[in-house]
Amino acid sequence: MFRLGGWALEGLQAQVSKLPDDVLFERLWLDWCADVVPGREANSLTAFWPGPDRAAVRVCYCINAMLERATDLALADRADPSLASKAAIIAEVIKRSSSDHFQAEQR
Repeated sequence: MFRLGGWALEGLQAQVSKLPDDVLFERLWLDWCADVVPGREANSLTAFWPGPDRAAVRVCYCINAMLERATDLALADRADPSLASKAAIIAEVIKRSSSDHFQAEQR
């Protein structure tokens, strides 16, 4: 959908990576975790990302830099406790997604 609108995937990924931690992880929490049963949170991608873009977006969300940002926020003394808790769950979702992605590639 975004490609059809003429938006370059790389530009969108760069915009996401530049978001402040509180904005990024609150958004990811709302997208991946807020309306699901605890323990069933997932890095879900919508039909906005068809074909090869879906894999590229999944990699963007599963890279170590994103995991490190989530973990750093979860452990930060200065972080709001609610946001730190959300970031910890996001870190687990990223770890699970990375593991699932790796296992799928090995099949």
